[in-house]
Amino acid sequence: MLVNVPAIPTNLRLPNDEATDTTLTLYWQVPSFSGSSSIDHYAAALTMDNGQSWESVVQKTDSGTASSMVLIGLKPEQDYGVRLVAHNDAGYGLPSDLTAGATLSALPNPPSNLRRQNGPALKDRVTLLWGAATLAYASAPVVTSYVLEQRRIRGEGAEEAGGEWDLWAELPAEDEAEDGGSSARIFEVQGACGGDIRDYRVKAVNTKGSSLPSNVYRFTFASAAPEV
Repeated sequence: MLVNVPAIPTNLRLPNDEATDTTLTLYWQVPSFSGSSSIDHYAAALTMDNGQSWESVVQKTDSGTASSMVLIGLKPEQDYGVRLVAHNDAGYGLPSDLTAGATLSALPNPPSNLRRQNGPALKDRVTLLWGAATLAYASAPVVTSYVLEQRRIRGEGAEEAGGEWDLWAELPAEDEAEDGGSSARIFEVQGACGGDIRDYRVKAVNTKGSSLPSNVYRFTFASAAPEV
């Protein structure tokens, strides 16, 4: 009896909303012809350079009835191409067309809309607000803290700082305060002098590291305390 390999799997896809920092979920339509024996597994090959070279480890399904598989052990923030082959007793069939997807970052997204709380400008302090950082995907590590950095533009220490950013404070995420029912976080910066100009930015932190910084907010401290 002539034994034939399976036909090609079709309609491969890697949904973005199911990606994580180290996994992609691959879906496909089973071949229209399984060959002269049943399909016993599928094998996926991965490339990071659009098919110029292929990963040495091929990932396989546990059965021939599958129409999806989770690709594991991938690199964060990496574009991948995937092709799939079906296998039966006669061997592997021809590979599918290449389909593309990308893993995500495990880092939080940057905090948003850093700004000053409304009120008169004071000479030695300012209260800053920002929008809470969101996660790149639902199961990503949660935000554990926020890091506030400052850059001295004018005033005490500005010349010595040379325009560099320095750590000013770290606020544990569980201590975040809500502002008027919004998702804003609040922190009062103290220790400035009248007439100082400082830039501020915030980063979100989780167990994987720090996010990119928020927008930069520049504040000029009052030259004298306002009259009461």
